[in-house]
Amino acid sequence: MTSLNGYLLTELSGQTYLLPYGQNIAAFRRGLKMNETGTLICRALQDGKTKEELPALLASYYEADEQELPLLREDIDRFYEQLRILGVLDRPSPCLCFPTETFQKFLIGTVILQINLEDELIPKEFWPFAVRTQGAAIDSLTTSGTTEGNDTPGQATALPPADLTVSVRFGQPTQRPVGKVLIHSAELLILEAEDCYSLTFLSSPDLITCHMDKEARFACFYCRSRDSETLREELFHGIRFAWLLTAEQQGLYAIHSASILYRGNAWLFSASSGTGKSTHAKLWQDLYGTPMLNGDLNLLGIKDGEPVVYGLPWCGTSGISTTETSPLGGVIFLQQSAHNCTESLSADERSLMLCQRLISPTWTKDMLSAALSFCEQIEPNITCFRLCCTPDREAAEVCRAAIDAALDRTSIR
Repeated sequence: MTSLNGYLLTELSGQTYLLPYGQNIAAFRRGLKMNETGTLICRALQDGKTKEELPALLASYYEADEQELPLLREDIDRFYEQLRILGVLDRPSPCLCFPTETFQKFLIGTVILQINLEDELIPKEFWPFAVRTQGAAIDSLTTSGTTEGNDTPGQATALPPADLTVSVRFGQPTQRPVGKVLIHSAELLILEAEDCYSLTFLSSPDLITCHMDKEARFACFYCRSRDSETLREELFHGIRFAWLLTAEQQGLYAIHSASILYRGNAWLFSASSGTGKSTHAKLWQDLYGTPMLNGDLNLLGIKDGEPVVYGLPWCGTSGISTTETSPLGGVIFLQQSAHNCTESLSADERSLMLCQRLISPTWTKDMLSAALSFCEQIEPNITCFRLCCTPDREAAEVCRAAIDAALDRTSIR
């Protein structure tokens, strides 16, 4: 049974409202003025109806036919999202707080991120991924729904619900979760509480903490001041922690690597910082005119059964990123050497080295197991080898010959 957590559904002079009480008032939660559909859904939830029962209930009420059921389900999803943002449903942690301002939406990989912050404070790196600027993304993700306050399906086009909703607040949080320490470094403390993850930014001048629910749907960032000159940059890096956890829920993993586009595929050069990832990618660009996709970080996923690389806004200090998606040709692990040569790797070495280069969260053993399984899944379908290399032209030539040979073998099959 779904409860209306700390909210009262009531009528005032014939108009229905959903109003907060108790701790929700202390936490400055806001109420909702309900339209007919919202009222019908909330009353059904109070009567013990499940989300799965709601489409049939709405169809009966509006005398909709079977073809309109998918539209009704989408309307219900969007309404549920609003209830979760408010904290009406039980899912969000009590440490999460979401006002009802307008959210900006961004499509990164297959994850829809929405942020409730003024445009001028949103990190500039996100704007190329804004859903409103990506015609193809809108075509593939938008669905027919209802306009706010309108109960007739199919009259407007609306975006699907967000996968991750980020709220940004200023000042200290009213509650501090207590739990088990997962990560503790000079920069970051991550706790696992009963109902959320808590990230404390120990070295950030602007970020205090982030509270994120276990399902990686909601993240609330607490910041010191909106007037800081470095706030946008700090938020950009802080949001990455929350976004990576959400992406992991969708089977997407970020790998520390520089990438190029060659013969229609993305090729990733992965190594520890300072080894020469960007230098090697630049050699390819200078010698062969290959476009660089990202100078520091790439997002791996599986689309239509094939490994792919999605564009990311995060790209280290390179400033090189893309919104494009490309087939993944392979990952080349770089190792500094006095000579240029390639070394083959066994299947277990390839999977292990892929996993070790991921920066996606492995805070728990379940997260690590999921990451290893992902690497084992993509490893047979891509080219992986070690490149022992110098920072010279010959290194790119040796690497290109190995990649060409791998592509030729694939085409023969």
